[in-house]
Amino acid sequence: METAKPLKKSLLQRYRDAKRGVNRPRITDEDLIRYTGMTRSQIIDWGKNRPNVAGNQASGTLTVGITSGLGLSGITMGDAS
Repeated sequence: METAKPLKKSLLQRYRDAKRGVNRPRITDEDLIRYTGMTRSQIIDWGKNRPNVAGNQASGTLTVGITSGLGLSGITMGDAS
């Protein structure tokens, strides 16, 4: 009896997995210390009370870099009028 081949994921599912980081190798603790000088727990503590870092981003805002033609840098959704 033949073993069943796993079904190939659809293009959409592969795209979503790539965006979420599925199958991406986890960054090792040695690499974190090497490139940032901080351990994983220090990075988590560092980001807890920082504005605009991870979970501390204000809801409903969209930060935009330099926008072509506007000459504005770092505007948010309610700032440009």
